Amino acid sequence: MRTCLLPLAALFVLACGPDNRDVPYTALQQPTDSTPVPFTYIGNAAWLGGSRWAFLAPNERQVVLADIALKSTNMLGGKPGSYAEPFNIFRAGDSLYVGDLGKRSMTVWSIDGGFGRSIPATSFVRGAFPLARDAAGNFYSQLYPPPGADGSGNRDSTYVIRMSADFSRADTVAHLAPLDIAEVFGDAGRRFEPRALSGRDVWGVFPDGTLWIARVNQNRIDRRTPDGKWSEGDQLPDRVLQVLPQDRERFLATFPEELRTTAGKVPFAIIKPPFEDAYAGPEQRIYLIKSYSLADSSRIVQVVSPDGKLLQQLEYRGFGRMVGTDGTVGIVADAREKGHNLLVYRLPQYVAK
Repeated sequence: MRTCLLPLAALFVLACGPDNRDVPYTALQQPTDSTPVPFTYIGNAAWLGGSRWAFLAPNERQVVLADIALKSTNMLGGKPGSYAEPFNIFRAGDSLYVGDLGKRSMTVWSIDGGFGRSIPATSFVRGAFPLARDAAGNFYSQLYPPPGADGSGNRDSTYVIRMSADFSRADTVAHLAPLDIAEVFGDAGRRFEPRALSGRDVWGVFPDGTLWIARVNQNRIDRRTPDGKWSEGDQLPDRVLQVLPQDRERFLATFPEELRTTAGKVPFAIIKPPFEDAYAGPEQRIYLIKSYSLADSSRIVQVVSPDGKLLQQLEYRGFGRMVGTDGTVGIVADAREKGHNLLVYRLPQYVAK
């Protein structure tokens, strides 16, 4: 439960810290460019330099290399078979990393799309795929608790672990908030299931090994420096949004029709989390993708400094999700009838007061 909480009927912006009350909303201008792609869902993105990006299209089991300026796209690896079921991508230095559930391996590529090597999942701690890497070569992963036969393990914390470059050593660097769990009863008896449309802590690593965590319950950015010292950021503005029947319908519509009855039995959260996702740009500012209501006509992105202070609140029209930034532009994946448009928004540069 968030610290600053009003009754569910009070659906308005909530300022939780005096430093945040003076940060206005900045409306982004119209997109400067648009590239149509045929993919039904765009996952995370990685900036490759200039106007070049890598995008994850998990439903089509592809990693897509796109040049926004040239409006060109091609499949990483050039043909099917280079990977089977990609589920995450990230860039570190001059390499692009792809986690592949289908082949149970992580593949390493140059930012130009050339294949480097494949690392089997057995090299990782309990098969936990790396999600980040620092400049010293350490990998970072998320280690979930064993759920157990009845799912009761889901109530425990998840760990962020750091692994050496050769995966011979690992240590725990952070604990994440437990998932929002509901106790459900069915034909198989009692189970503990994560609630749909609830939030989770999101984290990342800067090149120097500083870990940042967007805390979903406290709605702030915490930071751990490489020497193990922790600091807490300011509590961020938030509004309380109830999960409505329309939100449930929209969630179920993302599943194939034959799976919707099963998906409809999943417990739902009561309120939406303060943010859906978070990631850091190359300038080390953190972008929080805020939750929204279906009654809204625009979306909000909060830009936070590495030490957890709110710098900007960006607003753009529509329901598209900002999936990546190079610090000067933001790429928004906007759904259309068949696929998505990748919209390019010029970002205003923050000037310190």
